Amino acid sequence: MILSSTSPTAALTFTPNWLEGTAAAPVYHLRAGTVMERELMEAEMAGEYQAGSVWQPELRDAICAGFAALGGEDAETLLALAESHFSGTIEDAAQQAVYDEALDVLARHWPDYRRLVAQSERREAIIRLVAFSRFCCGWENVRDAKGVLVEFRRGADGRVAEAALARIPRFEMQAAGGAAYRLQYPELSAEKNSAPPSPSADGPEISTADAPTGADGSSPETQTNGPKTPE
Repeated sequence: MILSSTSPTAALTFTPNWLEGTAAAPVYHLRAGTVMERELMEAEMAGEYQAGSVWQPELRDAICAGFAALGGEDAETLLALAESHFSGTIEDAAQQAVYDEALDVLARHWPDYRRLVAQSERREAIIRLVAFSRFCCGWENVRDAKGVLVEFRRGADGRVAEAALARIPRFEMQAAGGAAYRLQYPELSAEKNSAPPSPSADGPEISTADAPTGADGSSPETQTNGPKTPE
């Protein structure tokens, strides 16, 4: 169910799955915004942060243009690999390795592709935080790194106050932010919690097939933004 009320009593509750069942587990109250609020979030990402969704067609165009310009005598082979990648028909690991290596070259030497990679990385880094600050409307049992309860507060802009954000454990906020983001898009799979964090993973990932894609041109199944989505 998609909610539009700003009242915590009407919000969905979320607890990171690795904390479910533990004593006094944190509970975050998340709401679905209006269509206007969702689009304002996307406008903020694209404008203020230069982190708008990277859509597959523009990514494909940048990759193919780069291969055509820099591929030399291998250009035709690389373009065929790109088409196979986007259609999901790359045949083996060796071909995938060649394609990945070629993308590394593009990231260093083809400005249009490098720009999209940077944009995608910025989005991946901050979309959960932006969604959380906008659509978290309360919490219970949230503690900082020292075990002290964090009081829910809003800033003058109506979002979660920066002082409160700074005290929330990073992985908890990313998981809750991923859930808040998905809540804005009815087409996304309902309430997925991110897996327990590890030193090499920052929490939920974000994007879906018919929306923005990974920087390699893939259509993530675990992402969502019609858009890129936090899991």
